Amino acid sequence: AEPPVPPAGLQRYLPMVNRWVGALRYAGLLALFGIVYLLLLRPVKKQMLAAFQGVSARLPEGAATAGLPAAPAAGVSLSAGAGMQLESGPAADSQRALQLKQHVVNTVRKEPVGASRVIQGWIASGEESI
Repeated sequence: AEPPVPPAGLQRYLPMVNRWVGALRYAGLLALFGIVYLLLLRPVKKQMLAAFQGVSARLPEGAATAGLPAAPAAGVSLSAGAGMQLESGPAADSQRALQLKQHVVNTVRKEPVGASRVIQGWIASGEESI
């Protein structure tokens, strides 16, 4: 009769692991969540908080607590104004872009709710094409 061969390597720990397999699953899930939180969620949270703080710092006083209007504005027209000229060339293109930008800024200041709906529509149409 030969003496029994002692367990090698990981076989020594196999009976103990089998007894604690349920608890080890939860510990593994907890460790996985911790890694995902540290590598993904925490940096995204920091970026979002920094962006929100930047936006709130740029808002005029009282704008953060001001309520929205009771009736939302109808659609916002962002078409070219009567003063915009349609010319060609790089100088005309930059001039037209500047005029369009100014027109959009003025429209957003006049009707922010309607302009936000237009932007939401642009985002939604962009997501559908992806």
